[in-house]
Amino acid sequence: MERAAITLGIPRRESVLSQVPWRWWHVVVGMMPLLILRGLDLMISAGWLPGLPISFSLPITVLQALWMLFWPLYIARRFGRVPHWLGTKGMVFEAFVAALAWLALFFVLSVVVIIAHRLLGRFAPPLNPFERLSGRVTHFELISLALSAVALAPLAEETFFRGMFHNALRRRLPLLVAAVIQGLVFGFLHTFNLTHSILASLLGIAFALVYEWRRTLLAPILLHAIQNGVMILSTAALLAASADKASLGIRVQSHEDGCRVAAVVPGGAADEAGVRVGDVLTKVDGFRVVDETSVADTLMIRHPGDVVAIEYRRDGEQHRVEATLKRKGW
Repeated sequence: MERAAITLGIPRRESVLSQVPWRWWHVVVGMMPLLILRGLDLMISAGWLPGLPISFSLPITVLQALWMLFWPLYIARRFGRVPHWLGTKGMVFEAFVAALAWLALFFVLSVVVIIAHRLLGRFAPPLNPFERLSGRVTHFELISLALSAVALAPLAEETFFRGMFHNALRRRLPLLVAAVIQGLVFGFLHTFNLTHSILASLLGIAFALVYEWRRTLLAPILLHAIQNGVMILSTAALLAASADKASLGIRVQSHEDGCRVAAVVPGGAADEAGVRVGDVLTKVDGFRVVDETSVADTLMIRHPGDVVAIEYRRDGEQHRVEATLKRKGW
């Protein structure tokens, strides 16, 4: 049941999870809790469940990860297949391979983004889940989520999507078809916005191809961890650089008449001015609101302590209030 292939002196064995006779009901049962928990998380972050604080989405994230780890391993164990770690030499080699793969992946994704920008013009940048939580959860919760993203999430998501879902598809479909399908599902379960989902889909496809190449989940787990780690470090640097900038303390979503307020930071400028979740912003400081970027552009030349006018629509009625901008902070 093992391959005898040798790569630079490193024995490469057949992935244990690829030997499990995965059934469709294994995948369906595995997906259902993820869809329910993901839907609940989206409703909380969008402010559709005002009785639940945004911090409630953090334990939901952990529950998702634990389920993605438990369910495939439970099924695999029923068939007598128990994954095991490689030796120290193998782990070091796979870490080296993952680092090189990340550099190649970064280059490819950069080229894709540049081409998309040239062809489509301006498009919404991927929404960073850590940046959207900044100022809305405690530093301890933010750090806990970051550690989970680097350690727990890669282990759980690779076990579920590549170890179970991809292998279930590979038993029935050609490699590229299976990789694309599982990549799309993986990407669109990361529904922070459309751009983020598309990029996550490309990452999911890449993780599957690395898994097929190396025939061990350790390679995509490490690649996934590097990707998340780089994202977190870049976000931390961005937040630190913008901590002293002016902020309204809101998160918005595109709306036909402007931007719908999806979340309001308690104690923020908009909150103190009376802006609520569900209001539709039409103008900020006299400038028409088109999308989230237009709000950020308007505030770019402002400073904490400046007063700006906010015009919004609530229940069909137009309102105008003044808000004193506050320091964005972390």
